Amino acid sequence: MFRGQVELVGGKLALVEVFVRIRGVIRHVEAELGVSYLTVRGRLEGVTEALARQLVSPPGRRLA
Repeated sequence: MFRGQVELVGGKLALVEVFVRIRGVIRHVEAELGVSYLTVRGRLEGVTEALARQLVSPPGRRLA
């Protein structure tokens, strides 16, 4: 279960805002951003990885 806050900046935050506004339909995100399916998937993977790092190591703590 998730507890706490995570922080996304720049392009990652913008992508999540578009993704949520478009209700997660990747082909609509493609059209909105003017990029390919694979680009959207890659960027979403980057968001997922960024969130996972923050959940494993909250702000103020360093990864070993």
